[in-house]
Amino acid sequence: MNTNLFAIGIDNYAGCRKLNNCVKDIDNIVDLLTDKYHFEKSLITNLKDSSATQTNLIAQFEAYIANQNPAENLVILFSGHGDYDDKLDMGYLLPVDSTLDNKASYLPNSTLFTYIKALEYRHIVLLFDSCFSGSFFPATKGIPTPKEKLFDIPSKWALTSGRMELVSDGIPGANSPFANSVINNLKANTEDLFGISELSGKVILEVTGKHNQIPRGEPLQNLGHKGGEFMFKLRAKKTISVPVPKTTLTESENQIFNIIKAYFDVLLQIEEADNDDKFATANRLIEEANSISKIIRKEIIKNFEFAKNNESSTALFLKILGGEFKTTIEELQELKEQKTK
Repeated sequence: MNTNLFAIGIDNYAGCRKLNNCVKDIDNIVDLLTDKYHFEKSLITNLKDSSATQTNLIAQFEAYIANQNPAENLVILFSGHGDYDDKLDMGYLLPVDSTLDNKASYLPNSTLFTYIKALEYRHIVLLFDSCFSGSFFPATKGIPTPKEKLFDIPSKWALTSGRMELVSDGIPGANSPFANSVINNLKANTEDLFGISELSGKVILEVTGKHNQIPRGEPLQNLGHKGGEFMFKLRAKKTISVPVPKTTLTESENQIFNIIKAYFDVLLQIEEADNDDKFATANRLIEEANSISKIIRKEIIKNFEFAKNNESSTALFLKILGGEFKTTIEELQELKEQKTK
């Protein structure tokens, strides 16, 4: 089931106070969703800073209306300024071209309500990190059912960084408290299906316990919610297939085969560390991979010395190793041929 992702992040407002971490928050969340969960880059629309105008936001909602597919999902991320008018009981998102205290330049929740209600996707999820974002909720709650059934029932949910209060943008260069909790919980999850209600519960407890804001996560009952729930679905864990020899290996061959498997395992760990921004871990693993690579080259040379006439052994290692070690094997073969002339 395809999931469309509409990501909006705004730091550089011209007519309002600039923010520090909104674009970073959005980028970090998008990277995590595409790396760990079933979100395809071809289905992502990013509007950041100067591109996140009111005209462009409305145009993108119109595009989703025109191309909506009841068999697909839609997740909307917003990080930027929000506002609330208590006289009108109306909340607003502020596009990049908004001017402070000029509500004609804001995007009212009522407009968003109209689009959300009209959109006919299987699941629609809103993750909003802005002041007064809790004004988006009708005051109703859904009834939990098993994950497998919930995922099959259409839904419309929202998770916002606060209720009717100002919220923190975080320390410059870091993530906001809300985005930090969302990212950490999505990273830590190991369940194949991770429900938006589960994410909401964890984020609400974490942020409320550490900061002066209370996130809110609930179904949008009055906007077409039908009782289901969106699930963040894990991608299948990457593996590297090392061909298993059909013939019985000698002790020497079995030793190098196990070293090769260890080498490819380390390569996968390096990729995972890079994806999680664990640079110190990645650097340590790179050193480990280089050490194993040297051992493999030594074992290849030893194999050629002890099995000069064993062509099947040579073919076996060529098939298993390939890539960067293929040159080493070919050079040894060439030297071997020269010696026999």
